[in-house]
Order: sequence, then structure tokens, then C-alpha cells
Amino acid sequence: MAQYLTLMTALPSLPSLEKATQLPLSRIALERRLSMLSPDDSQQLALIEQLYFPPLNRGWDQSDQAWVRQWQEAMDAVQSPVLLERLRYHFELRTLLAALRLRSASQGRISSFAGLGRWRGQIQRHWFEPRFGLDTLWPDAVRLCQAFEQQQSGLLEQMLNQLLWRDLWRCEQQHHFMFEAVVCFVLRWGLVERQIKNRAAPALTRFQAQTEQLMRSADSLSAWLKEAEHV
Repeated sequence: MAQYLTLMTALPSLPSLEKATQLPLSRIALERRLSMLSPDDSQQLALIEQLYFPPLNRGWDQSDQAWVRQWQEAMDAVQSPVLLERLRYHFELRTLLAALRLRSASQGRISSFAGLGRWRGQIQRHWFEPRFGLDTLWPDAVRLCQAFEQQQSGLLEQMLNQLLWRDLWRCEQQHHFMFEAVVCFVLRWGLVERQIKNRAAPALTRFQAQTEQLMRSADSLSAWLKEAEHV
């Protein structure tokens, strides 16, 4: 337990998702501090991070059912019941969003739906109801459904990150100076990183558009000057 105490006191406070513009420490600096962990703890942390932040370039030739089986098998290797609950909550939210997108894209068909968590059966049984019959059972799900219905993808992602952040923060506070607190901090660091990248993406798009416009203007000016030289 002493190494967790030393590690947690060496980690800075993370900014809230709403105010985050940069991270208080880089991934390299974070890894340097995480080197205090034992090999077993490091392996567990890596596994949980991979599950919490699945790669975007996953093999799309696999069905959702195949991916769910892989995630279930990987979750069986998580040793902490507390952290396993954090993963289950994460996949419950992801399952809800996957169901909303699948139902919208497939004109209501349910045949390819796959998911994890306690609400999977509820979603399947109430597939044709606007919010899968969750209105009085899961208030957070209702708010996510409303954002999806209004096609507010940015708000939807923001709400998802806020729910995950709140869950991790609560767990971190309940398990001071334990391995669970370390993992929750690292996952919250990942959420902040993702939030900053999401904010940077529109700015980068605008910058690229402006650059292309300037390049077109420069090409036009260059062509005009060449024509002027021959007049």
C-alpha cells in the first residue's frame, strides 16, 4: 500500500473536463510515475486501459458479437471487483449508444445487436420503444437518448465523458491510496486527453480550410502576376 500512497501523492490534480485545455503532465511523465507499480499491477492497468479506450482502428471485419466475446474474455482477467464494475458501467453506456446507432442505421432491425451489462436484455425486449423503456429506470440513459434524437453528437460525447468521469472520481475518492485510485486517475487522465483532442479537431479542420483558401488565393495571385508580366 505504501507504493500507492507515494504514487498518488506524486500525481497532480487533473482539470475538470469543462475547463481542460492542456494536461498537467504528459504521457511520458505519467509513465515515469507509474513505473513505481509492480509488474502485476502494470499488467492489470494496461489491460483495463485497453478495455476502457478501445483502439479506433479495430478490425472491422469482425462482428460486434465477436468483439463482445473478446471483451468479456478480457474482463475475466481483471482482478479487482471494483475496477471490474467501472468497466461494466463503461460498457453499459457504450452498449446504449451502440443500440441507438444500430437502430437508426438499420431501420429498426435488431438482428446484429450485441452488448454488455445489465441493460442489454432491457434494450432487446424494448427495442422498438423510443428510449428502450428506460425512462424511469436509468435517467442518465434518457438524457443520452435525447441528445442522440436531437443529433447533437458533440453534446452526446461530452455527456458520455462526464458520466464516466463522475463514476471514476467517485471510485477514486472511495479508495484513497489504493491501486483502484491509481487506475481511476489514469482513466480520468485519458478522458481529459480525449476531451482536449475533441476540442482541437474542429480547430484543426478550420485551420486546414483556411490554409487551403490561402493557398488557392496565392495560386490565383501567382497566375495573375505571370499574366501581368506578359502584358
